[in-house]
Order: sequence, then C-alpha cells, then structure tokens
Amino acid sequence: MYLTTKSLLGGNHRDAPEPPPRGGRKAPTPRFRRIPQMLGTIMVLPAAWLALLALVMLITEQAPTALVIGPAHIPDHAAITADPWIGLSLQSDKPGFVKELYANGAWLVLPAGLLGCAG
Repeated sequence: MYLTTKSLLGGNHRDAPEPPPRGGRKAPTPRFRRIPQMLGTIMVLPAAWLALLALVMLITEQAPTALVIGPAHIPDHAAITADPWIGLSLQSDKPGFVKELYANGAWLVLPAGLLGCAG
C-alpha cells in the first residue's frame, strides 16, 4: 500500500498520487519529446557512414578511383577521371596516394568507381 500524509490523516485515498512504476521502467515519453532524439540520429548516421568510408579508403586504398572533396593540390602522378559537381575523381597507382591527398589539403577522400552489387 502506498501511504501519503493525506491518506494517513483520513483524506480521500483517490487524492493520493500514483505509486512509482515497478520494475524500474520509465513512463512512456510523449512523441513530441522524441523528435530531437530522432533528428539527432538522422544526422549522425550519414556522418558516421561517410567517416567509415573515408577511414576504409585511408587504410586500404582499394578503390579504383578516389573522390576528392575540398581544395587539394593534385599530384603529378594522378589522373582526373571525372569532374562531378562535388569534387574531383582521381586515379593513381602510387601507394600512399590517399595520405598524400590529405597532406595536400583535401577535406575528404571517399572511394569511387566501385561496382558495388552490380559487379
């Protein structure tokens, strides 16, 4: 039984507050309070995916071409394979090419030219 001062003094038991939930469960959060959490998740997931792609490209350098985003000096041994609106697509056989692009000012280097599920 959940006792309050009012119920001990003879007050109506219906005026007593609700007892806390058992089992440590929280009361459900209203939907409008979940919106900032959902927006945060929606913004973090694409950023995490791009960071993962950039990290894999930096470590393995296995993509046929590299999509370079940002102002970077193009090394002499690199060939421009495409000029998309977002950056440059470069190709090089030299090891350490991605690290060199970052050292020359590239903001982000992503893998490009992969066939994915089609190949």
